[in-house]
Amino acid sequence: MTLWISMDTPSQILKEIQKQLKISSHHNGISVQIGIPAKKWDGIFEYHLKDNKFLTVDANLWSFELEDFDGKVCLKAFPPKKLNTEYYPKILKIILIGELGEKNFFDLIDKVKILNTIGDEAFSFKELRERFSQKFLSAFSQF
Repeated sequence: MTLWISMDTPSQILKEIQKQLKISSHHNGISVQIGIPAKKWDGIFEYHLKDNKFLTVDANLWSFELEDFDGKVCLKAFPPKKLNTEYYPKILKIILIGELGEKNFFDLIDKVKILNTIGDEAFSFKELRERFSQKFLSAFSQF
């Protein structure tokens, strides 16, 4: 069994936290890993709004572009028009961590830009993991 702990922090800092807290990677048959792995999912989830309301989010409606930036990428995201812009940053973070994993999110993306006009190089959500795999060969070694 594996227990995944989310720390919402870049992996260099996570490794230091793991050392300082003396978190063993294995204990009584349980593997402890820091950083949520990429999901095997369809990209659809419920986002909690105010007043106990929920918004169904479909990541398949988003488009993306990757731009090389100092050994990492600047990720450009193009959300569907029907979403309220105040939710974009949090929803996008859920999409990216879900699809790429927490370690890849923090270690491989230098900047995230949310734009309205889709560029010529844009690709679909379904291609996101594949594009990262091509650019960063070890990004999904846990699969």
